[in-house]
Amino acid sequence: DREYTQSKHGKDFLGPVRELGGEPVFDLKENQVGVSGTILGAVIIDGQPFSPSIPKALRTIAPPRSKGSTTYKPSPQELATYQARIKARSIYALLPHGQCLPNRNLVFQCPGAAGKLLCPLQAPFGAQRVGLLPAATPPKTVAPGTVCASRYRTFDAAELPLCQRSLCGSKEWFDSYGRRGSSVEPHFGGLKSDAAAGLHHGKVRVSGLIKTGLMVAFALATTNRRLALAFDARRPADAPAKRRRGRPYTHNLTRHTLGEADQDKVLYVART
Repeated sequence: DREYTQSKHGKDFLGPVRELGGEPVFDLKENQVGVSGTILGAVIIDGQPFSPSIPKALRTIAPPRSKGSTTYKPSPQELATYQARIKARSIYALLPHGQCLPNRNLVFQCPGAAGKLLCPLQAPFGAQRVGLLPAATPPKTVAPGTVCASRYRTFDAAELPLCQRSLCGSKEWFDSYGRRGSSVEPHFGGLKSDAAAGLHHGKVRVSGLIKTGLMVAFALATTNRRLALAFDARRPADAPAKRRRGRPYTHNLTRHTLGEADQDKVLYVART
């Protein structure tokens, strides 16, 4: 839902989701499409880092929209043309290398080193594949610490808040976004409608770990109080103490008299 991801910094939704271990797949709004600047020499387009050699014609690709609307309802031909341009731009995109680091930083590989295009600054690891396109406008000089100075470059998570695993607008992204949307939206509909979720009067739905924990604590406290009051009501306060029942107590001592002269002296010895 683009309502949750409309900010450029991602601190309100995307950042917390990633801190929980999630990997968001989301659509971009109009203010998030296009070039947003450069970081470590990489050109940030649609939230993704690209090689600085990317042609200017591929830097801004407007997504197809319906007339008078900002939603995706293009014709199949418009969608195919748009995805073809995204595919042409994808060869200049930096490739995610491995998983997200524990501190949520991201490691990217240079497209030249990955063998996606021919770049005089970074040669591929293996043999060059036939048919690779040369970099359009590679930088003439390489500044230290930039993406062109090394095969791999690490970006801070706050520098790429709109970054996704698949390029936004690509066929892979459309398949992933559409599959998740069809799975999540019915669940949200069930949360909003008691009839769809099968809830009736007397039941309460609470979303969120903190809210659920507080609700359970209140429920336990009220239940314990109700049980304690019911227990006190069943036992009167002035009820007499019950006498102990059972067999009478008998000791295991044997009485011995110490002679006729000592009849007043009695010795008790325990039986074994």
